[in-house]
Amino acid sequence: MRGVPVLTGLRLCFRLTDLEYRPIAGERVKLRVGEAASEEMVTDGEGRAVWLALARVERKWVKRPGSFVSSLVSLPQPVDRVVAGAELAYAGHRWFYMAEMLRFRNGDVMLGETAVYTPEKARRKGLDWYMEDLGGLLLTGPGHEVWEFNLQPEGDGWVVRLGMKRFPAPVLRDVAGWEG
Repeated sequence: MRGVPVLTGLRLCFRLTDLEYRPIAGERVKLRVGEAASEEMVTDGEGRAVWLALARVERKWVKRPGSFVSSLVSLPQPVDRVVAGAELAYAGHRWFYMAEMLRFRNGDVMLGETAVYTPEKARRKGLDWYMEDLGGLLLTGPGHEVWEFNLQPEGDGWVVRLGMKRFPAPVLRDVAGWEG
Protein backbone atom coordinates (compact mmCIF):
# COMPACT_ATOMS: atom_id res chain seq x y z
CA MET A 1 0.00 0.00 0.00
CA ARG A 2 2.90 2.36 0.52
CA GLY A 3 4.43 4.27 -2.31
CA VAL A 4 4.16 7.49 -4.17
CA PRO A 5 0.59 8.13 -5.34
CA VAL A 6 0.41 8.97 -9.03
CA LEU A 7 -1.67 11.69 -10.61
CA THR A 8 -4.92 10.36 -11.98
CA GLY A 9 -7.95 11.85 -13.68
CA LEU A 10 -10.73 12.94 -11.33
CA ARG A 11 -14.15 14.33 -12.16
CA LEU A 12 -15.42 16.44 -9.25
CA CYS A 13 -19.22 16.80 -9.37
CA PHE A 14 -20.19 19.54 -6.92
CA ARG A 15 -23.73 20.45 -5.86
CA LEU A 16 -24.85 23.39 -3.68
CA THR A 17 -28.29 23.51 -2.05
CA ASP A 18 -30.15 25.29 0.70
CA LEU A 19 -31.34 23.51 3.86
CA GLU A 20 -34.41 22.20 1.99
CA TYR A 21 -32.07 20.69 -0.66
CA ARG A 22 -33.25 23.17 -3.32
CA PRO A 23 -30.42 24.04 -5.75
CA ILE A 24 -28.59 27.35 -5.41
CA ALA A 25 -27.87 28.60 -8.93
CA GLY A 26 -25.43 31.33 -9.97
CA GLU A 27 -23.07 30.89 -6.99
CA ARG A 28 -19.37 31.61 -7.56
CA VAL A 29 -17.27 28.63 -6.47
CA LYS A 30 -13.67 27.41 -6.72
CA LEU A 31 -13.25 23.65 -6.45
CA ARG A 32 -10.24 21.77 -5.08
CA VAL A 33 -9.07 18.17 -5.10
CA GLY A 34 -5.88 17.59 -3.17
CA GLU A 35 -3.50 20.34 -4.23
CA ALA A 36 -5.22 21.05 -7.57
CA ALA A 37 -7.56 24.07 -7.74
CA SER A 38 -10.04 25.11 -10.40
CA GLU A 39 -10.63 28.54 -11.82
CA GLU A 40 -13.70 30.29 -10.49
CA MET A 41 -16.90 28.65 -11.77
CA VAL A 42 -20.60 29.44 -11.43
CA THR A 43 -23.16 26.83 -10.38
CA ASP A 44 -25.78 26.04 -13.02
CA GLY A 45 -29.57 26.02 -12.63
CA GLU A 46 -29.35 22.76 -10.66
CA GLY A 47 -26.71 24.16 -8.30
CA ARG A 48 -24.03 22.01 -9.94
CA ALA A 49 -20.48 22.61 -11.11
CA VAL A 50 -18.30 19.92 -12.69
CA TRP A 51 -14.52 20.05 -12.93
CA LEU A 52 -11.97 17.66 -14.44
CA ALA A 53 -8.64 17.57 -12.64
CA LEU A 54 -5.44 15.64 -12.23
CA ALA A 55 -4.92 14.76 -8.59
CA ARG A 56 -3.66 12.01 -6.30
CA VAL A 57 -5.82 9.28 -4.82
CA GLU A 58 -3.87 8.26 -1.75
CA ARG A 59 -3.92 4.80 -0.26
CA LYS A 60 -3.84 4.39 3.49
CA TRP A 61 -5.03 2.14 6.31
CA VAL A 62 -8.06 3.08 8.42
CA LYS A 63 -10.10 1.32 11.07
CA ARG A 64 -13.72 0.86 10.05
CA PRO A 65 -16.07 2.48 12.58
CA GLY A 66 -18.04 0.15 14.79
CA SER A 67 -19.00 -0.49 18.37
CA PHE A 68 -16.52 0.18 21.16
CA VAL A 69 -15.58 -3.50 21.54
CA SER A 70 -15.20 -4.14 17.81
CA SER A 71 -13.03 -1.02 17.45
CA LEU A 72 -10.65 -2.44 20.04
CA VAL A 73 -10.12 -5.74 18.26
CA SER A 74 -10.52 -4.78 14.58
CA LEU A 75 -7.57 -4.20 12.30
CA PRO A 76 -7.11 -1.24 9.96
CA GLN A 77 -8.30 -1.79 6.39
CA PRO A 78 -6.93 -0.37 3.13
CA VAL A 79 -8.82 2.65 1.75
CA ASP A 80 -8.53 5.08 -1.15
CA ARG A 81 -8.46 8.65 0.17
CA VAL A 82 -9.33 11.92 -1.53
CA VAL A 83 -9.60 15.39 -0.03
CA ALA A 84 -11.98 17.65 -1.94
CA GLY A 85 -13.67 20.93 -1.23
CA ALA A 86 -15.13 24.19 -2.38
CA GLU A 87 -14.41 27.85 -1.73
CA LEU A 88 -17.76 29.50 -1.05
CA ALA A 89 -19.07 32.82 0.26
CA TYR A 90 -20.80 33.06 3.66
CA ALA A 91 -21.39 36.02 5.97
CA GLY A 92 -19.64 38.32 3.48
CA HIS A 93 -16.42 36.25 3.46
CA ARG A 94 -15.00 33.50 1.25
CA TRP A 95 -13.96 30.35 3.07
CA PHE A 96 -12.68 26.96 1.90
CA TYR A 97 -14.78 24.00 3.06
CA MET A 98 -12.84 20.70 2.94
CA ALA A 99 -14.04 17.07 3.15
CA GLU A 100 -11.98 13.90 3.35
CA MET A 101 -13.51 10.84 1.65
CA LEU A 102 -12.34 7.31 2.41
CA ARG A 103 -13.39 4.42 0.14
CA PHE A 104 -13.06 0.89 1.50
CA ARG A 105 -12.34 -2.03 -0.86
CA ASN A 106 -15.98 -3.24 -0.71
CA GLY A 107 -17.17 0.14 -2.09
CA ASP A 108 -18.34 1.70 1.19
CA VAL A 109 -17.42 5.40 1.40
CA MET A 110 -16.92 7.12 4.74
CA LEU A 111 -16.72 10.85 5.39
CA GLY A 112 -13.49 11.52 7.25
CA GLU A 113 -12.31 14.87 8.56
CA THR A 114 -14.11 18.05 7.55
CA ALA A 115 -12.69 21.52 8.11
CA VAL A 116 -13.16 25.17 7.24
CA TYR A 117 -10.22 27.34 6.25
CA THR A 118 -10.30 31.12 6.42
CA PRO A 119 -7.31 33.39 5.73
CA GLU A 120 -6.49 32.50 9.33
CA LYS A 121 -7.65 28.92 10.07
CA ALA A 122 -11.11 28.60 11.62
CA ARG A 123 -11.34 26.79 14.94
CA ARG A 124 -13.96 25.46 17.30
CA LYS A 125 -14.58 27.29 20.56
CA GLY A 126 -16.90 25.11 22.61
CA LEU A 127 -19.89 24.40 20.39
CA ASP A 128 -19.35 27.51 18.26
CA TRP A 129 -17.06 28.38 15.37
CA TYR A 130 -14.52 31.18 15.78
CA MET A 131 -13.48 32.84 12.53
CA GLU A 132 -10.59 35.28 12.85
CA ASP A 133 -11.80 37.43 9.95
CA LEU A 134 -15.16 38.07 11.67
CA GLY A 135 -13.58 40.26 14.33
CA GLY A 136 -14.28 37.97 17.27
CA LEU A 137 -17.86 36.96 16.44
CA LEU A 138 -18.86 33.38 17.15
CA LEU A 139 -21.02 31.35 14.76
CA THR A 140 -23.13 28.36 15.76
CA GLY A 141 -22.12 26.73 12.46
CA PRO A 142 -19.58 27.35 9.70
CA GLY A 143 -22.20 28.27 7.07
CA HIS A 144 -21.99 25.20 4.82
CA GLU A 145 -22.14 21.50 5.62
CA VAL A 146 -21.41 18.35 3.60
CA TRP A 147 -24.57 16.33 2.96
CA GLU A 148 -23.56 14.24 -0.05
CA PHE A 149 -20.25 12.55 -0.73
CA ASN A 150 -18.99 9.66 -2.82
CA LEU A 151 -15.76 8.38 -4.33
CA GLN A 152 -15.95 5.76 -7.09
CA PRO A 153 -13.58 4.48 -9.77
CA GLU A 154 -14.63 5.22 -13.35
CA GLY A 155 -12.61 3.85 -16.24
CA ASP A 156 -8.98 4.89 -15.68
CA GLY A 157 -9.96 7.66 -13.25
CA TRP A 158 -12.28 8.52 -10.39
CA VAL A 159 -15.56 10.36 -9.81
CA VAL A 160 -15.84 12.48 -6.66
CA ARG A 161 -19.31 13.70 -5.64
CA LEU A 162 -19.56 16.48 -3.11
CA GLY A 163 -22.82 18.12 -2.09
CA MET A 164 -22.97 20.99 0.39
CA LYS A 165 -25.95 22.73 1.95
CA ARG A 166 -25.90 26.39 2.91
CA PHE A 167 -27.32 27.61 6.19
CA PRO A 168 -29.16 30.94 6.42
CA ALA A 169 -27.04 34.05 6.94
CA PRO A 170 -26.15 34.71 10.59
CA VAL A 171 -28.38 37.03 12.58
CA LEU A 172 -26.57 39.77 14.49
CA ARG A 173 -28.31 40.83 17.66
CA ASP A 174 -27.77 43.98 19.66
CA VAL A 175 -26.65 42.83 23.09
CA ALA A 176 -26.22 46.29 24.62
CA GLY A 177 -27.43 46.18 28.19
CA TRP A 178 -27.50 42.38 28.25
CA GLU A 179 -26.30 40.93 31.54
CA GLY A 180 -25.32 37.30 31.52
